[in-house]
This record gives sequence, C-alpha cells and structure tokens, in this order.
Amino acid sequence: MKSTKWVKIFFLISFILLLLICIINYIVDPYKLYDTNFIKNKTQLEKQETLVKTVDVQRIKPKSIILGTSRANRGYNPWHNYFIQPAYNYGRSGASIYEILNFLKFTLKNGKLEQTLLVVDWISFNDIKMKEINDIETYNNINVFLYLNNITMLKDSILNIKDQSYSIYSNHGQRLTKDIQDSISRTGGHLAVTKNDEKIYYKDFNTNYTYKDTGKSSFEDFKEILKICHENEVNLDIIFGPSHIRLWEAFAYYHDYELWLKWKKDVVLANEEVAKELGKKPFRIMDFSVYHALTSEPFPLDPAAKMKYY
Repeated sequence: MKSTKWVKIFFLISFILLLLICIINYIVDPYKLYDTNFIKNKTQLEKQETLVKTVDVQRIKPKSIILGTSRANRGYNPWHNYFIQPAYNYGRSGASIYEILNFLKFTLKNGKLEQTLLVVDWISFNDIKMKEINDIETYNNINVFLYLNNITMLKDSILNIKDQSYSIYSNHGQRLTKDIQDSISRTGGHLAVTKNDEKIYYKDFNTNYTYKDTGKSSFEDFKEILKICHENEVNLDIIFGPSHIRLWEAFAYYHDYELWLKWKKDVVLANEEVAKELGKKPFRIMDFSVYHALTSEPFPLDPAAKMKYY
C-alpha cells in the first residue's frame, strides 16, 4: 500500500510540475508563439529565430518577404514603401541558400506571395552546413503547443522574466538596431568586433558553391528559387548587399578577390539561364557591394563611438 501511495504522489507531483512549466511558458511566451503579451519585450527570440519567424509568416501571410542572411535580417525594413504590404523580413542569420529556398516555399504555402527581395551572400552559397534545422522541410506543420512543456523554453522564459529591456526584433521580423549596437559596445566597439571577425571570416568555407557537410550544389537551390518565383509570378529582386570593404579584403586574404567577382557573375548568368529556359524575362539584379563612401566608412578608435552606416 505504501508503495502504491508513493507512486501516486510521484505522478501527482510530476503532473503539477509539468502543468506549471506549461503555464509559465504560455504566460511568458519567450518565443512569441501564443500572443499572450503578458511580457511585451521578448529578449530571447534569437535562440529560436527560425521557429519565431516561421510562425510569424504563418500568421501574417505576407505579400512581400525579405530573404537572406544576417545582413538582410538587420538591414532591410519591411515597412519601407518599396514593399507590398503586409511585408515580413524572413532573413535569418547564417542561412544557407537551401534554407532560404525552404523559407520561400513555406511563405508560398501560407498565402499569396507577390514580391520577394533576395539579398544574396557569398557565404550562403558556400555554407558549412546545408541546414541548421534537420526538419526544416516540414516546418509548415508546426504545432506551437508542443513547445509548452519544453525545458529549454522554460529556461528562456526565466531569462525573459529577468531581462525585459527591449524586444530584439520588430513585429515584422527585422532585427532591431539598438540590440546590435548594444552587442557591439559590450564586445569592445566596432573596430574590435571587426578585427575579431576578420580572423575567421571566410576562412573555413568552400569556394565551389557547395555545402561543406553534404557536398551538394547551392546553385541548384538558387536556380530552384528563380524557377519557383517565375512559375508563381512572384516579382523577385536580387541584391548583392553592401558590407564593409574590410570584409572583402579579408576575403582576398583567405581566397582570391577574383572568386568574389566570379560568384557575382555566376549569379547573373544563372538568372539569365533560368529565365531563358522558361521563356521569361530575367529578374532584376542590383549590386551594392562595391567600393564607395558608405562601404569604406572609417572605423572609430573610441569603443563607445557609433558608426553611421555600418
């Protein structure tokens, strides 16, 4: 009898703890999955960036999206007049072309997508991992309530309770400038951060447009993006996004600057090739990754100083 009693007590306590975890996660909602708004400022969103943005797209059903890596994520405002509303910034830090392809497919499944801005990045064509999330292909079947009893989510709920300073993303997906600037200030300022990046930037990546872990061609995924946009009458604009010239110099150090130029040319040629196959007009391509006053802004020696463009 005593044994049975203790088993019942154990299961009762387990049930209460599980229920408590679910209640805390639902009320705090650190990943913005349930729209409870008990805590308005979400400071832990970056830890589940793909999940957060995919659920947002499911709800908003945008007519316009921004696709790309961290530069797209941080640098492009979906509220700009350029975009057909509702618009959403579906950029994700470190996204490969394969992942970007899946983000496009998911958006098309969830509404009438009319416009896409793709900010291409050399790294996403030569990424170390083809995909960060193993089941990214099935992310269109997300059940957000399965996360309620998640211990990792509970830890982030507690962190969000402790830190309610400001949300790091806008409601339409853009990474906010204040968070970026605070991070730079905490790590020694613009010059220190850039010097640290230059030690590793481009160093460990392939140069033949394949994912390092699978060996598969990223250009096949890029061509599929082009085909999908043509076939679904999505107006696609492609941008070579700007970055600071120091990163291009780092590229030249580890590889060859001609590889950078060849990659741009190959993107243009792929765009023309797919358009010709389908009897369509090639999508518009704009190159902002060139040497000019904005991309060559001097780095301040003062760690507390802010840069205007970078």
